[in-house]
Amino acid sequence: EDDEDEDVVVEVEAMDERVEEGRFARRGNLLKIVEGDEQACVEGFNRACDAGPLAEEPLHGVRVTIIKASGEDQEALASKVRRRIRQAILRRGARVWEPLVEGDVLCSQNALGKLHGLLSKRRGTIREEDVISNELWCLRAQLPAASALGFGEALLEWTSGGASVPQLIPAGFQLLDEDPFWAPTTEDEREEHGDFGGDVFASSNVARALVNAVRRRKGLASDERVLRAKAEAQKSNQRIRA
Repeated sequence: EDDEDEDVVVEVEAMDERVEEGRFARRGNLLKIVEGDEQACVEGFNRACDAGPLAEEPLHGVRVTIIKASGEDQEALASKVRRRIRQAILRRGARVWEPLVEGDVLCSQNALGKLHGLLSKRRGTIREEDVISNELWCLRAQLPAASALGFGEALLEWTSGGASVPQLIPAGFQLLDEDPFWAPTTEDEREEHGDFGGDVFASSNVARALVNAVRRRKGLASDERVLRAKAEAQKSNQRIRA
């Protein structure tokens, strides 16, 4: 929340899994206005939904409540509403929705282990499996879209041609329960995940790696300064609790 004397006060929370309805909705997000100019609030909400704070990607699954929004200029008020929503999401703790793809793989009995090994390396899973014959299996493989690049070539190499290359199609999204701003602060965490900014740490925090990849592709400014500030805040909180 913002201070009570602010022109715009916003609250955000994750939506429940149950079906929810609201008067104002966009991209799977809901808006409730307690007090404020409706047109400016809806415009600011729509802008925030279209471009979130992590990498200017669409928001999903967020319930926004505008406690109050006052101002004479509608355009300025809409911009402030958008900014307050983005700030509230960052304070609450943003998470990343990752797109998935899937496809059917015909795989020989001898190559099953190699197929599972490759999927594990790329954070993939087997969703369904059918036995075609004693020597042939049909498996529905699912993996993150970011890990699917070059999957077909790698599959042929890993299995020595013992598995077919699937035609991958979109399969929805999965929510990564990782904080993209998290950074190792204790000695044990640094030993397990590596130092902040190092290659080991960068690869262990999947959410952060995805955000940084999108930001680089879009030519956006680096988020290293924000991440370091968050890490320092975590260190301070741990010292206070100790």
